[in-house]
Amino acid sequence: MNNVAQMAMESLVKFCMVEAIFLFYFFGLNEYYLLSTVASKPELVC
Repeated sequence: MNNVAQMAMESLVKFCMVEAIFLFYFFGLNEYYLLSTVASKPELVC
C-alpha cells in the first residue's frame, strides 16, 4: 500500500513540475505577470 501511495505522490509532483514548465514556456513574455499572480495568490500553487 505504501508503494502505491509513493507512486501516486511522485506522479503528482511530476505533473505539477511539467505543468509549471509548460505554463512558463507557453506564456513566455508574461512570466513576470504569472510570478506576481502566484506570489499574491499562494493557494493557486499545487
